[in-house]
Amino acid sequence: MATGTQELVRRKRIKRFKAEQKARRRKDLAPITFRDLEQQDLERDEDRRVREARKVGGCAVPGCEARHHAKGYCAKHYQRMKRIAAAQTITLGH
Repeated sequence: MATGTQELVRRKRIKRFKAEQKARRRKDLAPITFRDLEQQDLERDEDRRVREARKVGGCAVPGCEARHHAKGYCAKHYQRMKRIAAAQTITLGH
């Protein structure tokens, strides 16, 4: 059973989804799925967490107490992100 807060968040997300669909129809854009909207929310939350980490000078990875190095991450996690991005670029062929 969802708690009151979870239910409120779900209702707000559904309301935002319907408004987004209506706006896209007016602009003749491709429709958006609820899953796409949830992904946008996750990305926005990730961006917010990185910005907050930069403000306080720590790593954006939850539980990591290391000092900020670059792009919101400590040196260890920044290098890891670079390796992952490089591996994806190689496997995708771009």
